[in-house]
Amino acid sequence: MRGAESGGRGVLEGAFAVLEALSTTEGGLGLSEISRRADLPKATVHRLLEQLSELGAVERRDRRYRIGALVSWLGRAWRPDPGLNLAARGPSERLAEVSGANVALCAKFGPEVYISSMVTVAALPYARQRAGTPLPPGTACSAVLLDGESDRVVVDAGRVVAGLYCVAAPVRDEQGRTVAALGAMTMAGRRVEQLIELVRVAAEATTGAMAGPVNGPIASF
Repeated sequence: MRGAESGGRGVLEGAFAVLEALSTTEGGLGLSEISRRADLPKATVHRLLEQLSELGAVERRDRRYRIGALVSWLGRAWRPDPGLNLAARGPSERLAEVSGANVALCAKFGPEVYISSMVTVAALPYARQRAGTPLPPGTACSAVLLDGESDRVVVDAGRVVAGLYCVAAPVRDEQGRTVAALGAMTMAGRRVEQLIELVRVAAEATTGAMAGPVNGPIASF
């Protein structure tokens, strides 16, 4: 059992254990299941849930609890190295303009991949296309950052969302480490071969901008 009763740090650890348990589901969890997943007594979990609910970090509906609006709002405030978004801005906007695809810069934070910045030019079936939200497993950007595919362009041909193609390429820092993935999303039937080359060039332009001064000119292509 975690030490949620042993002072301030224990309470914080308990609260994060509860939030971590709730983060694994969108439909919400009951008290007993949260207690099991967080490895905390029900009385402790109940008290933490009440406190988190008052703060807006947790919502209660029909005896079930889920992540609240406060956590979502705080999550959208997360950003990777600010130089990364700055370096990607020009290439992302140009890629979206030339390809007609939505363009996402994605970065790894903990075990998940999040959208760091987004250029939206088309209405696509995947609605959660905004900065600060996690990507589902199996996307092209996730493959670049999590699945050891950082040495090449990755294409997701409708595996995650039917009819939606995503092409992603790695963005690297000065040491050659993959720090982000630049992905373009479009509907099936578009010229994916051409999009692969455009994404590769845009990712290389972002990598080049990362090597320059943060306030310097943005690379384009």
